[in-house]
Amino acid sequence: GDNQRLTCQYDGQVHSILFNYDSGKELRIKCPKAALVCPQLFCPANCAGRGECVYASGQKNDVDIRAKCVCGSDEDKTAGCYNTNLTFPAVYGYAYENPNRANKTMFMVIVGSLVAGLAVMYVAVRQWKARQNVFM
Repeated sequence: GDNQRLTCQYDGQVHSILFNYDSGKELRIKCPKAALVCPQLFCPANCAGRGECVYASGQKNDVDIRAKCVCGSDEDKTAGCYNTNLTFPAVYGYAYENPNRANKTMFMVIVGSLVAGLAVMYVAVRQWKARQNVFM
């Protein structure tokens, strides 16, 4: 047999090889998620936005965990910093500080989309009528 070694460059990559045992048909192999195959190389839940993923290097034992979360809270001893408050609100502001801001933004997005949609329809109808030699 032909020994081939295929390298996965990214999760979900598909390799196609000829399968000699089934009249030379193509066999497709999908690369698994690296975090499932080698969990010791990844932080749990990518620290869930509550800490920093730190990678250790130069360890002799392959069984050792190479990546671990350093939590923003010293009291949090969970692997993924699950007991630490999210840092997102501290950076971008809490929703309850300005509750109408999100509602106003959503309203503006909806109204803007509606106006843009009507403008596109107007142009499309005008072009169609111009082709039909009908004027508004």
